[in-house]
Amino acid sequence: MFRRFKSQKKITEKTQPIIPSIIIETTEFLEENALDIEYIFRVPGRVTDVEELTKKFLNNDLTINLFTENIHVVASVLKNYLRIREPPLIVFKLYRSFLKIEAKQEADKNEKLTKLLLMLPEDNQIILKYIFKFLNKVANHSDINKMNSSNLAVVFGPNIFRAKKSKIKQEAKDFRSIQSLTKHFIDNCDEIFGKFEKLQEELKPYALKKSQSYSATPPTKPRRQLFSSISLPLNAKKQLFLEDAEDDENLQMFSSISGLISESMRQD
Repeated sequence: MFRRFKSQKKITEKTQPIIPSIIIETTEFLEENALDIEYIFRVPGRVTDVEELTKKFLNNDLTINLFTENIHVVASVLKNYLRIREPPLIVFKLYRSFLKIEAKQEADKNEKLTKLLLMLPEDNQIILKYIFKFLNKVANHSDINKMNSSNLAVVFGPNIFRAKKSKIKQEAKDFRSIQSLTKHFIDNCDEIFGKFEKLQEELKPYALKKSQSYSATPPTKPRRQLFSSISLPLNAKKQLFLEDAEDDENLQMFSSISGLISESMRQD
């Protein structure tokens, strides 16, 4: 049956330019035209069509017209992009830390997830918020499309939380935790990212002070910069440096954030 699609939104100046057009255009198109389609993300598009459309997006092809594409191909392009994105939205260094929080199921789970989000590169922070809010909208129509947060977590979880290729067997063992954590993000995205933005605002002045101290006192032995920057309101940024010690990396990252939080509390 011919399906009449609603007009596709144009990317405006207000749209976050940091979010790739392949995400913006596919999600906006799907939000307008696919929320009532059963198993929209479970039915795959034809592989060759998905690959071709993905390449067009990545090559900034201006001839793309999603109205001429099978809607399952559009949905599959979004999944495919998240799967091939390097590095993944949850960077490899934080993969295990996120899953440990899920495994413990503590009362302050959202607060700990918020602090880990702060460790991510700016692009990843913004894109994750955008993706999870979109998936939340899809889940809110699950009575029609059959894609509740559990089903969406099965589809999107492994594309967002990915282990290094050398540890792919471990990722298979982690599947249940990945699914559970992804579902939690979808169901609680407003609370989690609300806390995240509040924490950004609270840490802004102390992050700037910390950044200045790093610049004034270079490390005495080789270090590597894990991430180029962490986004804070008004483009305030701070840099985190870690020792080249694999086992202590995440502990040091938590210490950096905890130190900022403790300093802000003392000055209050």
